[in-house]
Amino acid sequence: MSLFAPKFLLVAYHSIGSFDGRYRHITISLEMFQKHIAYLQKRGYIFRHFRDIPSYTKSDFQQRVVCVYFDDGFRSVLENAYPILKRENIPATLFLTTNYIDQKDVPGVYLSWNEVKKMSDVFEFGSHSVSHRKLNKIPFAEAKEEIIRSKEIIEEKNVIDDHLLDII
Repeated sequence: MSLFAPKFLLVAYHSIGSFDGRYRHITISLEMFQKHIAYLQKRGYIFRHFRDIPSYTKSDFQQRVVCVYFDDGFRSVLENAYPILKRENIPATLFLTTNYIDQKDVPGVYLSWNEVKKMSDVFEFGSHSVSHRKLNKIPFAEAKEEIIRSKEIIEEKNVIDDHLLDII
C-alpha cells in the first residue's frame, strides 16, 4: 500500500455501458467500471454509503473508505452496475433527477420508479433536483426548491423507507 493513497474517496458515475451520441461523454464501459471496482477492492478500500459518513470517528478514517455514487437515474445503472455491486456486496448511492424517472420522451434511457425500488437492497437514494437545472446558475431560492421538491417526490413515490439520503 502506498503512503500517498487517499484515505477517503468519492467516486462518481452517470452511465455504465455503451451509449451513442447524447450521453457518450458521461458513460464509461462496463469493463472499465469493473476495473475501477477491482482496483479499489485490491487496494483495501471499504465501501460505504454516504449516510454513514456523519457517524465516522477519526479512527474510522485510518482505513481507506470509498463512497460510490451515480447521478441522474440512467437505466444502465440497473442493467450494468447494479448486478456487480450486488454480487460484490458494495453499497452505493443514486442521486435521482426526479423528472427523468419514468420519462417517456427517451424510452429505455432512464429508470422507472419500480426499477428504482428494486435496487434499494444496494442503493441509498438522494435528491439530485427535479429538472437537472444548473443549481449554481439560478437564484438560491429556486435551487433550494429544486432540491426540496425532488426529495418530496422521492418520498411520495414510496421508493424507500430509510434509504433516502437527507442532505438538506
